[in-house]
Amino acid sequence: MTADAGHLEKAGGAEDSFETYLYLITHDLRACFRALKTIPVWIAEDLNNAEVPAEVYAHLEMLTTQALRGDRMLIDLREFSRVGRLSSPPVTEDIRSIAERCWKNLSPPDTVELDLDQAEGAVTLPHEDATRLFSALLENAVKHRDRPEGHVRIVSSSEPDARIRIEDDGPGIAEEYREKAFELLTTLRPRDACEGSGVGLALARKIVEAAGGVIGLEHVRAGRGLCVSIHLPKGEDLVN
Repeated sequence: MTADAGHLEKAGGAEDSFETYLYLITHDLRACFRALKTIPVWIAEDLNNAEVPAEVYAHLEMLTTQALRGDRMLIDLREFSRVGRLSSPPVTEDIRSIAERCWKNLSPPDTVELDLDQAEGAVTLPHEDATRLFSALLENAVKHRDRPEGHVRIVSSSEPDARIRIEDDGPGIAEEYREKAFELLTTLRPRDACEGSGVGLALARKIVEAAGGVIGLEHVRAGRGLCVSIHLPKGEDLVN
């Protein structure tokens, strides 16, 4: 029995068997994609500017791009599998603090700004899930903009329950596609136009619903863009 099989045997159960298998599969497949990222580099070094058709190098670059996409998808699926299983107990944390931490880790372009002037209140979630939730939603807002500049705003409060609105000024999502956008591995734009694994919104929904909350997509109140609306129950309901 391998170490991973032993892990599966300990963690297995009717409720989380899918997530457990998903976690183990993504862990093992990442080794394959690491090779797929590295081997084209070795081939290019072996060629050492040899006289080969230019498309050879183009094809190596394409292979590297696809390997990076696959690896990114595996990382995101692994995070999806961890929600509700490999998380710490819920803690109460200021929404502003979570957003600032996630925004810093995201390292967005200087042309995109985050407005936290109306980010008030707190949420009670496992620390890892709070980070995953805000990271996924902020990354989506930055990634899907259709102009170099961008503006993301968080409006929130926690009286009596946590209500959070994450608004951007991007192209938005047509109403008929908003439910589909939450499906796992779904992207509404070609990956060549916008890099993405199709896990972000599915991950966000899983975290919110695991905490007894509701998440949805709406028009921004004024102008263009999209609003992710979240309603989470009172913090002490989760801690006690």
